[in-house]
Amino acid sequence: MVREPRRQRPKTIGCSRKGDICAEKCPILRNGHWSARRLAKEVGLSSATVHRIWQKYGLQPHRVETFKFSRDPQFDAKLADIVALYLDPPERALVLCVDEKSQIQALNRTQPALPMWPGLPARMTHDYPRHGTPSLFAALEVASGKVHGRCFKRHTHLEFIAFLESLARRYPRRELHLICDNYGTHKHPAVRQWLAAHPHFHLHFTPTSASWLNLVERWFALITGQAIRRGSFDSVGRLERAIMRWLAHWNENAQPFHSPPAPISLVVFSAGGLIAFEMAQQLSMEGQKVALLILFDPSEPETANFKGLCSPGRYSTNLEVLFSFMSRHWNNLQHLNFQEKCKHLLERI
Repeated sequence: MVREPRRQRPKTIGCSRKGDICAEKCPILRNGHWSARRLAKEVGLSSATVHRIWQKYGLQPHRVETFKFSRDPQFDAKLADIVALYLDPPERALVLCVDEKSQIQALNRTQPALPMWPGLPARMTHDYPRHGTPSLFAALEVASGKVHGRCFKRHTHLEFIAFLESLARRYPRRELHLICDNYGTHKHPAVRQWLAAHPHFHLHFTPTSASWLNLVERWFALITGQAIRRGSFDSVGRLERAIMRWLAHWNENAQPFHSPPAPISLVVFSAGGLIAFEMAQQLSMEGQKVALLILFDPSEPETANFKGLCSPGRYSTNLEVLFSFMSRHWNNLQHLNFQEKCKHLLERI
């Protein structure tokens, strides 16, 4: 005895009707957004049907994400400069990501926080008195992940110079490359004069509206979530002590933010080498391994183009950055022949 499949109700909603439900033909709402009930009333179906179709196609009308384009005319050059410091830092030099977290609010809740219970989250009072707003200056070592930080009452060029002097005392006689954003304090004439008197300090500015390139922003998010946001501070001094205590604990177990380099295989072949291409594709399928391909014209081996194949994984998003670094580095090796260039690239990676 074999059980026959149950007969299902015939489908009554065609593809064109689903297109309407997917808001392809529905009028754009000027106020608010589409909800399942509002769209169901518009197309004459039940809200459950609309919700089921939205789930099938992954539509979420209630969500809106933001984006921003950088209008910096030197975006490419600044991006290549910052990425080169991350991937290929200068020898005998230290790369630091420097920024300030300004106006940290010392908030004191009017009642003690209530702990978490089964079925209930932790709760804090909505009202609070504010006792002041210090600013945290921090410098993150890219190589080790350790952070040097100081708290100030303000965040003007005077405080920034004082922080630079603390870095000079912490790293004496070291070549320092500082990655900073385009805040006006970093470009103040007094700061430029101080940098001229300290030639071992080199400032590298991120592109406009691209502070996400600065790794210390990731560290600021960590200290905000783990030491500041849920705290209750009745004075600025107590807030600063909590920040420095968390910073000291971080330095005891510091680790760099960047992932360890992926194992890399290099495949060199001339244009049209289908067999070599298939071999490289097979290499890219093995775990997280990345296959770097150098395509070149046999008649002009010095002109190489970098391509890549990568299996889905955490290293795939870094390929474009890696190829831009390799292309720049390749152009700086004009004194070497083709084989020496390939060998040198593998050593640098």
